Amino acid sequence: MQKPSVRKRFRPAEREKLLAAYRQSRLTQREFAIQNGLSVSCLSVWLRGAKLAAAVPPRPFLRLPGGLPVNAASGGGYKIEFPGGMSLGVAPGFVAEELAQLCEIVRGL
Repeated sequence: MQKPSVRKRFRPAEREKLLAAYRQSRLTQREFAIQNGLSVSCLSVWLRGAKLAAAVPPRPFLRLPGGLPVNAASGGGYKIEFPGGMSLGVAPGFVAEELAQLCEIVRGL
């Protein structure tokens, strides 16, 4: 019985590092993918995504005047919607620095 293959998940920084290495390598996609343990289709998707991302300037992180209230009197919290349909619910009493880090992680997905 054949052992199922396990797909490695790459963080955005790892993908960027591999894409930079590919661009400098002068190898074909196939050669680079084999040497780095990637599938050719994965590398191709990353390259298309990078090309699209370069064509659209990134939106800056939105900072509200006066910052967000830490303990909202309404008790309702917030809902942050990201491009692509992802959203993040934020309960009252959040830590602003943690929320900023979480938003950056979600934006990188």
